[in-house]
Amino acid sequence: MKKELYLQKIMFIVFILSAIAVFIYALGFMTNYEAFQYLESRNNVLVATFHHEKLIPFNNQIFYGSLISVIMIVVIFISKMNKRLVNKVLSYILALICAIPVIVVSILGLMQLPGLKTEYNNLDFSYVSEEIYATYNPSTLAFDIGNVLYVITLILMIAYVVLLSIIYFKNKKNREANYAK
Repeated sequence: MKKELYLQKIMFIVFILSAIAVFIYALGFMTNYEAFQYLESRNNVLVATFHHEKLIPFNNQIFYGSLISVIMIVVIFISKMNKRLVNKVLSYILALICAIPVIVVSILGLMQLPGLKTEYNNLDFSYVSEEIYATYNPSTLAFDIGNVLYVITLILMIAYVVLLSIIYFKNKKNREANYAK
């Protein structure tokens, strides 16, 4: 029982760190692309359109999804799931619901980032520096970090769900065995 609670606490810490990492990534994603919002010349219309129609909606999607994940951290602490063994149906379902936003954001990120990176790589940035009065160096680092982060997060969230399920069903089986005696 103590081992299960210890493992569960570790998984909640992993969940919390994953949710926070995804949230911080969402906050910083647009940093390298912020200057694109001021592009107005005809030479930069494709870059500006990419920024407004692709990057901003993607960033909003991952931001709000990760914000919900951070709210789920609060739910974990309010319900004290981080201190009690998940052995009741409601606490098990709540623990699974908490993981859903992180899993959804990770899957959506993994589905969309490769296409965004390809489209970004196909843009012509030769006139951007003229319009923003600074040297712009194209970088796909934000896309690459996102891919790595989302793969790791998805693996951790699957482990979180599997471990909680094992703990819950094992405790359920033990309770049923005790009631049968």
